[in-house]
Amino acid sequence: VTASASLAYAIKDYLTLSYTGGLNTYTDNRSMTVRPGSLAYGGAGNVLEDNIQNTELEQTVLLSFNKNLTEDISLRASIGQNINQRQLTFKAYQGSGIIVFGIDNIENTAEKNTNGYDFSRRRLIGVLGDVTVGYRDWAFITATARNDWSSTLNKDGIVGNSGRSFFYPRVSGSVVINEAFKFDAPWL
Repeated sequence: VTASASLAYAIKDYLTLSYTGGLNTYTDNRSMTVRPGSLAYGGAGNVLEDNIQNTELEQTVLLSFNKNLTEDISLRASIGQNINQRQLTFKAYQGSGIIVFGIDNIENTAEKNTNGYDFSRRRLIGVLGDVTVGYRDWAFITATARNDWSSTLNKDGIVGNSGRSFFYPRVSGSVVINEAFKFDAPWL
């Protein structure tokens, strides 16, 4: 199952609040039967079942500003928050000794055991922002920053004590040469 939603509201002609969110989930149930009389599992027959469920949730909220401050200077900026969660559940069962031939179901076995189990959940919460200042639509400088807190990074090495984060900033600049120097070449 995959689903998504997007909403946007223009607070002013230069200020917009937006939300995007989504869900991606699937369930995978697998079954394998080794019939009685085969050489595997002592000839008694065997049923293996794997049940897998994977779910990912994502959402982002942004407040965006886009306005010409003067005739020459433009400003685009946004601040926001992002949440991502991934969860995986895996359960495996084994049934040995098929009771009635032809009924390939784990409930039709003499002995049932758990053959494996795994569960994991990771949450990532981030705050982000970016600012771009433009000059006459040919020179731009952009600064971005994001800080994420992850449930998988343990604070002080203590399992379950989350709170560690990672921060990644960036600054860049660009110039549109043909606009800056008014080149009139068709190949530019």
